[in-house]
Amino acid sequence: MLKKIGNIVFFIIVFTLISMTALSLLRGQPTGAVAVRSWSMEPMITRGDLAIIWPATKKSIFSQDQIIV
Repeated sequence: MLKKIGNIVFFIIVFTLISMTALSLLRGQPTGAVAVRSWSMEPMITRGDLAIIWPATKKSIFSQDQIIV
């Protein structure tokens, strides 16, 4: 059972890394994943959470409750 869970987690990590690379190549802009290193965004985001960084463009529309870094 533990090996099966490990395989699923491994697949998710590999899929995420491949997706990030594909997104960066298709969009022509860097798209990254970073781990949050501080408690400054609590309670919405806690230390150790994975954040996907998506670059803004001139046409980007922001709304209330969006997190902007």
